[in-house]
Amino acid sequence: RARARAEPPPGPQDAGAPGAMFSGFGSKGQHQRLDVPPDIQDQLLQDPKVQASIKQAGTNALSNPEVQKQILAACQENFPDYANAAKDQVVNWAKDPAVQAKAKHYAGQALMYAGQAGDLVLGQIEQGPAGVRLLAFGGATASAVNAVLSLINIFRVFGHVVLYTVSVYQFIFALSSMLFELKPEWIQTVEQKAHIPVSKYQDMLLDYAKFMAVSGGRGSFY
Repeated sequence: RARARAEPPPGPQDAGAPGAMFSGFGSKGQHQRLDVPPDIQDQLLQDPKVQASIKQAGTNALSNPEVQKQILAACQENFPDYANAAKDQVVNWAKDPAVQAKAKHYAGQALMYAGQAGDLVLGQIEQGPAGVRLLAFGGATASAVNAVLSLINIFRVFGHVVLYTVSVYQFIFALSSMLFELKPEWIQTVEQKAHIPVSKYQDMLLDYAKFMAVSGGRGSFY
């Protein structure tokens, strides 16, 4: 009477079968997707073409399809090994405030971002109604003109040293007052055309005379 033969358990050699090998290789390959490291991310954001597209895109530039396209093109050109990973991660970069801030900085937009030059400055400086600002600017202009008329007479230095010194201070204070009442966009235009570091002087005043950032403080100063 014949007995049914029991199937032997799979031996170690079966684990090395071609199917198992390819299955294991595929599983391992799925977990080896490269992530874009921070230094590569920095270099991509500093790419001149990427910076130009960020400046042109405006607010939330990293969410702009054209900016993302330019980042992927730069990655494909300079870091092809990370091109596939960048396709997924560039969307997450657009949602990360830290990466957004980094992109603004690298694009040279720390204080002015793609046509919105005064947004960050306005966040620090409290500006009153347009009519009040106009009156304050007019008063500061008149004060500056009066100071200039006094400074023109250079001979007053010898006879009226104190008055001449006061006129110098009056002129500086008048210009400072005018600066805080101007539109930030106008300040940017002056910096670009005349190459005068107006914003640096304004930043210095905000650091050492914080009361100038609020309307009440400037009113007391005036």
